[in-house]
Amino acid sequence: MLIKNSILLYYLILNKKYMKHDANWIKQPINHNNLFKSYEDKYGINSDFSKWQEIIFADKDVRDNLSKALNAIDLDQGNVLDIGINNALEIGAMKDLKGLINWDNIKITGIDLSRTALKIAKNNLKDIKHELLFGNILEFSGQDIDSDQKISLADNHFDACFAITSLQSTGIYNDNFTSFANNLIKKMKNKSYFLVMVPNCYIENRQLKEGGAFNAERQAPDKDFAPNFVKKFGLILQNNNYKVESFGDKFLFILAKRYAKK
Repeated sequence: MLIKNSILLYYLILNKKYMKHDANWIKQPINHNNLFKSYEDKYGINSDFSKWQEIIFADKDVRDNLSKALNAIDLDQGNVLDIGINNALEIGAMKDLKGLINWDNIKITGIDLSRTALKIAKNNLKDIKHELLFGNILEFSGQDIDSDQKISLADNHFDACFAITSLQSTGIYNDNFTSFANNLIKKMKNKSYFLVMVPNCYIENRQLKEGGAFNAERQAPDKDFAPNFVKKFGLILQNNNYKVESFGDKFLFILAKRYAKK
């Protein structure tokens, strides 16, 4: 009884945190004709997205599932691609959870469409080797925010790919998604990992609603969106010799591992 009451207390506290912040960003559709400004407005430092990030990564279920994944990603060294890295808060959350990744020997290549968020990411990653690219992952290249040099993502280069609430974006997950995903996999080494997190919840009237992601294009929740995404991307990964596991409730996780051929 004490355990049940503790869990109930935890969720009451969490919901109070949710209720303090608006979540207008969730209902903002992306304008694909003005992509960079649209992403900046929705996910930049002046949006309320970052406040919700802090709440989400403090969620016990999210942390438990991230911890589960990180204890299966055995990286002593290597290159990690982070799609939609934003302010790199997700990397900080992962580093706190430790797992099997040796962060001292990892280089993060983060790409995002928000230049202001990337400036925050630079500070948040000061203890980790990194390069941050301002650009569209669909082009597999971006502008280094320090050197202004255009950097193209090389084939067979990355040991892991993190995509935390990014791959399901309407700019990526569309009729061309299968082609994009197969090209993304070409950037990965033969032995490599994918860690993907997809929202299966939304915020309405400052309350977390489970069992569906909010479709900003349709201005309505879609209970099938996240499971369908996980199924589709999981199948693409399996067709490229990845062993795929999915788990989670409020946020669905894909953990995929591919082993080097002998």
